[in-house]
Amino acid sequence: MKHKSIKITLIMLMSFALLFSVYYCINATLIQENFEICDNIDIKRTESIPDFWDLTEIQTVALNTTYINRTYVWNSTYQKNFTVQNLYYTSQYWNNSQLRIYGVLIYPDNSSKDLGRVPGILLMHGLGGRHEQLLNFGFFLANQNYCILLIDGPGHGLSDGPYPSQEWIVPQGFSNYEITPELLNSTHFYLYARAGLRAVDLLLNQSIIDQTKIAVSGRSYGGITSLFISNIYWMKIKTAIPFIAAGDLYTGFSTSYTFFNLIVDMNEYDINDPSFSYLFDYFDPINYVNTTNNPPTLFVCGTNDEFFPISTFNDTYLASENDKNSISMSPGGHHGFLMYPSEGTFLYWLNYTLFNGSAPPKIQVQSRVISTFFGSRLEVTTNIDCNASISSIKLANNREVMGFGWVEKEMININASQWQINLYNLPIEADVTYYVIVEMEENQYIMFSSIIYQDSLTTLFEIPFIILLSVILSIPIYLLIRRDINKKFQKVPESDQKKFIILYGSQVVGMGISEFFILFSFISPIVVLLPQSNAYGISLGDILNHFVDLVPISVVTSLIVILLMGLIFSISKPIIGGIINFIIPLFIFLGLFLVYSIFQGAAENVGINLHSINCGIGLILWTSMVIIQIIFGILKIICQKRIIKGPNLE
Repeated sequence: MKHKSIKITLIMLMSFALLFSVYYCINATLIQENFEICDNIDIKRTESIPDFWDLTEIQTVALNTTYINRTYVWNSTYQKNFTVQNLYYTSQYWNNSQLRIYGVLIYPDNSSKDLGRVPGILLMHGLGGRHEQLLNFGFFLANQNYCILLIDGPGHGLSDGPYPSQEWIVPQGFSNYEITPELLNSTHFYLYARAGLRAVDLLLNQSIIDQTKIAVSGRSYGGITSLFISNIYWMKIKTAIPFIAAGDLYTGFSTSYTFFNLIVDMNEYDINDPSFSYLFDYFDPINYVNTTNNPPTLFVCGTNDEFFPISTFNDTYLASENDKNSISMSPGGHHGFLMYPSEGTFLYWLNYTLFNGSAPPKIQVQSRVISTFFGSRLEVTTNIDCNASISSIKLANNREVMGFGWVEKEMININASQWQINLYNLPIEADVTYYVIVEMEENQYIMFSSIIYQDSLTTLFEIPFIILLSVILSIPIYLLIRRDINKKFQKVPESDQKKFIILYGSQVVGMGISEFFILFSFISPIVVLLPQSNAYGISLGDILNHFVDLVPISVVTSLIVILLMGLIFSISKPIIGGIINFIIPLFIFLGLFLVYSIFQGAAENVGINLHSINCGIGLILWTSMVIIQIIFGILKIICQKRIIKGPNLE
């Protein structure tokens, strides 16, 4: 009977292993975030920007610039004096009065009196920001002999105007497709762009400015605005450098995991409603960069941007017909930080576009998936056309598997201008997202990149690999249960041995099911933002997919160890397994408690419509399964006592 019980237990464990294998296959499919590489963007090529941009009317409104608080600032970083001029100017008439915009001019050091005229650069902050966020970068550029203008956007900082809440981002009046001054003045995209256009005019009025060398740049919302104004004022602006900003807003708003869902509650809007479709026609940067006068543009961005899906950078870049455009994409870069310094690339681009310096590399990529005996491999070949010195050429790639971050691999030089590399399949099938990085040989870090590509790699080892993992997990569970059975079975009266077997069989099946739901909760939302509409959920799987590059490897390893130990012990010793499984939810609860007030207080400052943070179904399900495991373990002890009719042997 004893050996029969062990065999039954082993069969149950193997059944659980099969269940785990099925779950793994389902999970591997759920976590992938595929996107299409569109070489042909479905947009209308136009000769000019939308006709409601009346440049005559825009420039007729007097700037009425008021200069205040001109000071000389000693910057210890650069050991120089900079002249800083605070000011106000009028961007337009709004609500029957002048819309006054606050700005700060930073003049380069001219103590030698031989500086002459210098280029001018306009810097614009993101949603919920202020000019101070870019002040240090402004001094960095002024140190390179550029005159910098930073502004507070309408409704931000010291500027007049409305704050860009969702009713100002998506005005309902667009549904009738009739553009009126009142409708434009109720659209924050328009108000910020007007402020940017007039800021360019203000720069051009400065006697120190070389009027043939004007650049515009901005972060996030400011980057979107730089794409607007550089194509409206193409005759005045030499180049644009948007940071972490792109067009194709339809994709941004319609993708469930982007932070656009926190600015505009998509449960209150239909993405196909005319209010959106007409807004995209008029205020999507992708419909501005495709004009014939699009100036050279450098897109500085990251692969893991929380607002702009990676495909939107491809789409915006490909929408432009200007063959001078370039991309500098940081692998693992996020919306708030790009992981790699971008100052050197910024200066290199300015030198190229304003002073006819060395051009960035032209990167052409060819790839093919080659069938092999064990599955397939990816061969990537790139041709680089560049007159400047190159330090290295790498392939940045990411396997669409939970917990895998971006990896950079050196490509092999096969001739004067061609590099190549092979990527081999993993034990499981996964899509591969990749692009080529070219690092320049300069004193500062300078990097340009290709657009993004994606292919799938197959393998014949997936099923054997999953079965092997399941068997490896089953062995310690089986050994623990066998030890427990061998220790206690001999104390069970013969008449109760069947009950004893049923008890352990119920334990294996019940705890196996509870572990399945714990693993399922891993890809379910643990936190829900805007819980009243369930607009945005974040799972542990999302964190490992999107933020694994920011998490120390020790944390990821600890997470995996806790999950595996909880799995092993919950099947054999439910109380111990339940306690182990509660470690992760406990830390999540503590984390929510600590950051709750921070999120609440910071929401308005970053432009996020964040009413509250709530526990998601994943966290509730996980905690419920832990409670069930512990209760089951307690009941098992009680039943064992009755069957064995002895002391508690747990």
